[in-house]
Amino acid sequence: MIWLQRSLAKSFDLALFAGAFHLVFQFFGVSLLIQGMLLLILPILFAPLEALLFKCFNTTLGKAFFGFSYDRPFTLLSALNLSFKHAILILPLFLPAINLFFIFLYIRELTRFQNNRWDELSKEKLGKYSKGKILRTCVISFTLLFSTATFAPSFSLNQISNLTGIDIFIEGVNTGFKNGNISNWKKIEESELRATLYFPSKPLQKFEEYPVPKTDMTLELKHYIYEDAAHHYTLTYTTLPKSWTKWGPSLVLGVGINYVVDKKAIVYKKKCKHYDFPALEYKLKKNGKTTTGMLVLVEDRMYKIEFEQPTELAELDTEAEQNLLHAFFSSFKPHKA
Repeated sequence: MIWLQRSLAKSFDLALFAGAFHLVFQFFGVSLLIQGMLLLILPILFAPLEALLFKCFNTTLGKAFFGFSYDRPFTLLSALNLSFKHAILILPLFLPAINLFFIFLYIRELTRFQNNRWDELSKEKLGKYSKGKILRTCVISFTLLFSTATFAPSFSLNQISNLTGIDIFIEGVNTGFKNGNISNWKKIEESELRATLYFPSKPLQKFEEYPVPKTDMTLELKHYIYEDAAHHYTLTYTTLPKSWTKWGPSLVLGVGINYVVDKKAIVYKKKCKHYDFPALEYKLKKNGKTTTGMLVLVEDRMYKIEFEQPTELAELDTEAEQNLLHAFFSSFKPHKA
């Protein structure tokens, strides 16, 4: 039944690799649709890494787990050659409908030939070696830890963030902004805005052409601005190209914040939802001012809403200040086109 162990070893390698890809894509917010499309060519994507493992260790994590290793060192060319041959051979198993036919062919191959003809793909031969307890323990420990990070990404990333101090985006629940007193506030509701928002008084409107860095594109930004003696209320929105939004809201928000605010002034940021729309909360501190802000993505429309106040006033955290902040953010209710 060595063929079964070899099949399980390959499945083990591909599962770990798929888990790593999912974790990375989860971090960058790549949509599940894109991940699913890449899954169809998973063996091809894994081949360069497998070749590197062959070159360095004569085995992979999956093969080491089951006690397999190649009998002679690889050159980089021979490792790449073998890995891509393997990838092409098993690629049909990842294609819907086609995989059913190829499963039948591979099972038929196993019953007709006693020797594994995959060994003829290269001069290096895969064989059993003495299973070291230390190696197996390390592989199993790594696998369990990695599986935790893969199948519980939100929990794991949160723990990594807490332990390392590295700011990692975590998908969250709806924002905690509570309804405030807006009985005397001015309601802004325009069809083009595709949202409802209240300001303490009628805001000014302003238009701006924003050149996108490293491209020839410009975005039309539309601002609503209101200021009093201590506070600055703003809403800015623009329509993004379809080619940007196809990568998923998390990536759009995560990358977008670096272009719409001063990155060095960010002291806090967190992914969340605002009335069921993907959002990103953040807080800035700069020049004696504290800004609470939020990016919200609704289809192809990006909104930026900010409430700025003096830092000393923000640190007092009085009920009156909290009411202004919560009233402004909770009154912002976007809707789809």
